[in-house]
Amino acid sequence: MTVENPGTHPPIGILSVLMDEKTQQYLNQWREQYFPESINYLQAHITLFHKLDLEKFESMDELPAQPKNNLELNFDKVYFLGKGFAIEALCPPLLEFHHRFQKLYFSELSKQDQQKKKLHVTLQNKVSPDKAKKDFEDFKVKFQGFRGEAIGLSLHHYQGGPWQKVKDFMF
Repeated sequence: MTVENPGTHPPIGILSVLMDEKTQQYLNQWREQYFPESINYLQAHITLFHKLDLEKFESMDELPAQPKNNLELNFDKVYFLGKGFAIEALCPPLLEFHHRFQKLYFSELSKQDQQKKKLHVTLQNKVSPDKAKKDFEDFKVKFQGFRGEAIGLSLHHYQGGPWQKVKDFMF
């Protein structure tokens, strides 16, 4: 699917982790509870790259260096973001993929995407620091670590609002 772009810049692609259905639903429930409703137009997600040249990757059947098998995601740690909070997603093989992909395309990546990656799912963002702190403390009491699976990668087209899924790269 080629996306039309009236500007001179290539369409922006976002690469995220595709999670198993049970994990996705569980994280969506938490996000729906804590993320401001007026700006919560995305499902819970783990973003690997925020600004890729969409046209470069949308025609590929498989991404370079992508994992071949489903990967275990460990969600054990919650951390405060100042105006929200997130759950860390531990998965060394996904970090290895991220690093290999960075090396292949480093000069084409945004400054943000050139940085070392900390995998996470943001459950709350863009609220007042007081509300964020209160909700973070509330969530820490309720949260119990769990395991999930990464089953692939999803490429999305970003146009300033909800993401438009372009394709999935299954492991």
